[in-house]
Amino acid sequence: MKNSLKHFASFEFIKESYYVEERIKGGGGYNSVEIKIIVENKNPNYGLKLSWEVSDKQISMGFFDAIVSTIKNISKYYNNSLVFRIIGGSFDLVDGSTRKFEIVTFRAIANLIDFKKPKK
Repeated sequence: MKNSLKHFASFEFIKESYYVEERIKGGGGYNSVEIKIIVENKNPNYGLKLSWEVSDKQISMGFFDAIVSTIKNISKYYNNSLVFRIIGGSFDLVDGSTRKFEIVTFRAIANLIDFKKPKK
């Protein structure tokens, strides 16, 4: 986790916005959880902002804290301003979980910054 925080903090957001999505497949090949995020690069005085643009059917509000805390933890050392727009997603009523939304949010952002876990 420490390496990913450093990598995110040093990532240069040169474009105005970035689109990322990630999913975790369930046992039957269907999506257990899925998230779609747009990260917007804003001016330095804007701070970190989250925009929740999904219905409760797409991502239940029960998963809101898991997604927000994951984004906050990853971006806490980034000194410039970003807006994280949660624009889509899905979850399975049986197989979806808070932990899976933490994982899928982390993976989406790791894909954005092209973070690869170091090999041992």
